[in-house]
Amino acid sequence: MADQAFQDFGALVETIDVGPISFTMDFVDATPVFVPPDGPPTVQFSPVAGGAIAATDALTVLVQPTVPSSLVRVMLLVQFPTLNLYEVAFDGEGFSQAYPAALGNARTVDGDGFTFTLLRAEGWPASPRVVPVAVDNYGNVNPVSSETYAWTLI
Repeated sequence: MADQAFQDFGALVETIDVGPISFTMDFVDATPVFVPPDGPPTVQFSPVAGGAIAATDALTVLVQPTVPSSLVRVMLLVQFPTLNLYEVAFDGEGFSQAYPAALGNARTVDGDGFTFTLLRAEGWPASPRVVPVAVDNYGNVNPVSSETYAWTLI
């Protein structure tokens, strides 16, 4: 029995002789061509989270993927902790009734990401906390629970 192994154009070719039988196996190089990114999509706000807003101020949300053209879905949730109220502002396809287009709520393409304009129909009833959920096609989700994007209503 004789075993031989050699590299050939990036693939491992193994020739095995067993008695009167000889066969060759070609193994594809297992080095990945592309490694998914470690980072999730990024989120930026205007006005900057942590500041003060009036009941009729619009919020702007910019969501960018780590890798170009990789966003699969973006959803925007709004919480009013003092009212124990949680709303879906944008479900990934459209705005809810509380966030109508007539007020300027919109999603626009911004490079490989999206910019959202967000304003509640009856104004902000209390200090809002926006929870963006951005998913890319590698399964990365922005850190939803570890990030707090909140404003103080004045």
